[in-house]
Amino acid sequence: MLQTRKRYPNNPYPTAKSYSVSKPANRLTNQIVDFLQLLGYQAERINTMGVMRDNRQQVTDVLGRTKMIGSTTWTRGGSTAGSADISATIEGMSVKIEVKIDTDKQSDKQKKYQQDVEAAGGVYYIARDFQSAYEWLRGFIDHVKEVRNAVRFG
Repeated sequence: MLQTRKRYPNNPYPTAKSYSVSKPANRLTNQIVDFLQLLGYQAERINTMGVMRDNRQQVTDVLGRTKMIGSTTWTRGGSTAGSADISATIEGMSVKIEVKIDTDKQSDKQKKYQQDVEAAGGVYYIARDFQSAYEWLRGFIDHVKEVRNAVRFG
C-alpha cells in the first residue's frame, strides 16, 4: 500500500493493503479495523495483554566474557478483563468484536464481558473469518440505517 501511495500520491481512492501478519487472529483483527475505518466508522484494536518490562543488562566480566543479568517482568494491562479485540462505534452504537480463529473459544471472563456489553445496550459479535464478519457488519449497518429511517420518516 505504501509503495502505491508513493507512486501515485494524488490517488484519492483507497489502495489494497498487504496483510503479512503471521498470526491469523492478528491479520483478521487488522482487516476488520481497516474495513470499518474505510467505511468512515471509528474502530480500534484493544490490547489487553499488558507490557513486558526488560530489566536485563549485558555485562562484561574481567575476562572479557559477556552475559545477561537481570530479569523480565510482566506489567498487567489496564483494560477490563475479557475485553473484546476490537472496539468500534458504528452509526452511533457501541460495537465490540471478539476475534476467534478455528477452535478458539471465549474464556469465562470474555463471556462475562459480552453479557455486560449487551446488558448495557451495546452490540457484541464474534468474528471467525473476514467474509462472515463482512456480511454481518454490512447487514448490521443496513439494519441500523433502516430502523433510523423508519423512526425518522415514521
